[in-house]
Amino acid sequence: MPSWHNPLLFKWRGRWALIAVACLLLAGPLCADLIATTISTDGSVMLKTSASDENGSFTSRILSRDESQVTRTAGDDNGLYEDLAVRGSGQTLFSEYADALLSTRGIKTICAFLDTPDTHEGNAAAYSSGIVQGGGYASSRTISQGLSGRTAANGTGLIFLGSESQGNRSFKTGGFISGNLSVEDMMTYGVKI
Repeated sequence: MPSWHNPLLFKWRGRWALIAVACLLLAGPLCADLIATTISTDGSVMLKTSASDENGSFTSRILSRDESQVTRTAGDDNGLYEDLAVRGSGQTLFSEYADALLSTRGIKTICAFLDTPDTHEGNAAAYSSGIVQGGGYASSRTISQGLSGRTAANGTGLIFLGSESQGNRSFKTGGFISGNLSVEDMMTYGVKI
């Protein structure tokens, strides 16, 4: 009967343990379609998320101190997406950026001077950053079929918001809000609303 103290048996068990750990470490980043995190703390929390594919990319960073609750869901189900929510009694710092390719195929050309169909693929980007005291911040991003997003914040602080689209139909927006605030910003590009 084999003994657990047998060096040969321990040697093989150690190899299988290393193989199992290696498979788990490789399966996470290569096969994960969803990452979900919930953190409640009375200290500090920092959370970063970034992802990219052929349609676009996003990155977000959040830092909260004192009592706070952070919830994040990120995944790739035929398109990148992220939902992020932070509520806290102290300061919450956040920074988010997302960009995506836009296809204008199937949309009729507006300019009478253009004699070729508008099949140009442009790009769109949206960003938000700021600091909020004693309130909350929530955002939702989807990077497929263009770019869509929603940002909401309340509390006291300052926020920079902006978005832009480059291509045959270009525009650029930007804003700054400070003081006691309640902000909701929504953007959708690449599809008709």
